[in-house]
Amino acid sequence: ILKRQKIREAKAAAVRKHRREQWMQESGCSAEEFEALLARRRGSSGKKHRK
Repeated sequence: ILKRQKIREAKAAAVRKHRREQWMQESGCSAEEFEALLARRRGSSGKKHRK
């Protein structure tokens, strides 16, 4: 069960990364702008969660 969950998380992360790259290509924005947009949408202007 644990292994399956790890695989699912890895897939989700890959999908998120792909979506972000796609979004950056479509909008022509940089990664920094994307991070700022995400932070603003989350409403967490304090500590930023980075991977």
